[in-house]
Amino acid sequence: MIMVMFPHRELRLPGDAIREVTARRVFGGRGLG
Repeated sequence: MIMVMFPHRELRLPGDAIREVTARRVFGGRGLG
């Protein structure tokens, strides 16, 4: 497991966009995982 944390103000994204891209599962069977 890898957890990366950034202050929200540094991401410069609206709250809805932050919720869309955080806490996402990356499967290990293909791609980046």
